[in-house]
Amino acid sequence: MIYIDDMRFKGIDFSFGFDGGNLELVPCTGEVDKARRLTMRKLESAWAFPGDPIFFEEEFFVLCPRNSGLHLVVFPDCDQFIPTNYQKGAIHVSIGSYFEINPEAKMAGMRFRSKHLGKCYDDREPVKAGVDFRAGTISAEAVPTVPRGFEFAFQGATISARLFHERKVTMKAGVPPVTINAVLQLEFGRTDDYGFARGLIEVARNVLRYCLQTSDAEFDSIELRGPRSVHKAYPPFDEVGSSTGRIGIAQMSECHGEEIRPVFHIPLGEFEKLDAGMFQLIADGDLSMGHLVADEKRNIWDDARCILLAASFDYEVDKLYSKGIYHSPKTLDARQLIVEYIDKAVEAAQTKKVRDKARDIAKLLKRVVESDSFSSRLLQLYKDHQNVLESIRPDLDGKDGFNGMSQRVGRLRNALAHGDLSVSADMMDLDDMIALEKIVLAVQMLRMGLNDEEAIKAIETACER
Repeated sequence: MIYIDDMRFKGIDFSFGFDGGNLELVPCTGEVDKARRLTMRKLESAWAFPGDPIFFEEEFFVLCPRNSGLHLVVFPDCDQFIPTNYQKGAIHVSIGSYFEINPEAKMAGMRFRSKHLGKCYDDREPVKAGVDFRAGTISAEAVPTVPRGFEFAFQGATISARLFHERKVTMKAGVPPVTINAVLQLEFGRTDDYGFARGLIEVARNVLRYCLQTSDAEFDSIELRGPRSVHKAYPPFDEVGSSTGRIGIAQMSECHGEEIRPVFHIPLGEFEKLDAGMFQLIADGDLSMGHLVADEKRNIWDDARCILLAASFDYEVDKLYSKGIYHSPKTLDARQLIVEYIDKAVEAAQTKKVRDKARDIAKLLKRVVESDSFSSRLLQLYKDHQNVLESIRPDLDGKDGFNGMSQRVGRLRNALAHGDLSVSADMMDLDDMIALEKIVLAVQMLRMGLNDEEAIKAIETACER
């Protein structure tokens, strides 16, 4: 469906058309000259094109199409407009996401549905199935389940998250008579702050991507919910009412739903600390996800993926050891001695120019001396969480084996980061990187509050589903 109507922008009347992904603006009759000057640059007494980019300050636009009873809230995916026809003054706007909303309703929550969510929040739990081969019958019984609930903070607001199973029954031909879907619901109270809602949607999308450990996972549907106005609700915990609209992701990846086959399904609803900790770290932007790749590239290990994975490891370990990794007094004394020699070398410079340059070099050298290496981080992690690391790499021979792994990964990471194309990787290096991916996941779970045994079980469950 293409939504159409008129809107006013930069003091100019435009007619717009929106197809769910692109917003096209065409100036109304008599407004063409004004629109053209938006895309042209003033030179002396003449106008020339192309002009400067057209910036706008608005985070979103509210549109009221005349061919729909709903209002649209569209979020551009950049802060610039693109002229598409200088002569006609037409402008193109690329839209990242949009809301279709009931103009008279307030938002109070959202519901997210995905086929893969049922593997994270196990959808086998609410069903008791049986087969009688002699009678040739199959039976299925719905078993009541208790919704899982927790809270996290986002932009100063307390968000109540709920996971529950949704049951649907139909008698339509060619459709399973009973379907059970896992649903994630986020409740935040009555509001019309669309920017807040959009930010919360990004949190939920990143949670799904993290649970599946793939960068292109998307929900099948996202639904806006209004405040509950009746006393009876289902499920009983439900504090939001009927649907007030839906969310559209304009540039959604084609790989979503059943088309992707992730190898991880991090369990939800089984570890209370994991659920709340995951949502909170992602809401705070404090969980490293830059190493995640699209599902179709899962088996491809290129230079960028290796570098980003090693960087994620460094970040997560530094966060786990917020006070720094322990070093012996001898190591600290040696570091201090080298730093003192560097300072003396700077002061020995004969001229100011040389001294200034020496100070810049000294900063780099001190950073190297005082920072922790990849090897020191991995060995400290092995010392404190030996069971976790050995469950991931049982083929390595204790501390010596992990020391060898740290040397191999550090060598490969440093060579790739500095453009050394002569470096070669073998199957041992590949095994190291695959293991490092799980180690990063384990460190993140430890940060979320799980103990060693829980982290091991969570990773095993994620790989089994």
